[in-house]
Amino acid sequence: MKVPRAVTDCSDGEVEEIAGGIKSNWVTIALPCASLIEDLAGCVGTRHALGVNSTTAALRLGLEAQKSLCFAPVILARYRKGKPFGMQVLT
Repeated sequence: MKVPRAVTDCSDGEVEEIAGGIKSNWVTIALPCASLIEDLAGCVGTRHALGVNSTTAALRLGLEAQKSLCFAPVILARYRKGKPFGMQVLT
């Protein structure tokens, strides 16, 4: 069985942002990550947002927050290529 190689789909601007993050030595929390998190907070109308590295981590934190904040709603947003493509509200 031959498994095909993954094909990247990045514009030149996205490649430059990736390279900038690597060169900054802040790969997982580079400026674009912080900007994305701020945009998410503005998009859903809240002062605070949190970025995590996996859906599992997001669900775990969302459920923990819901439990500890007396059932305050938790909004989970999914992003693809820097743009939101789905949201879920846990109430």
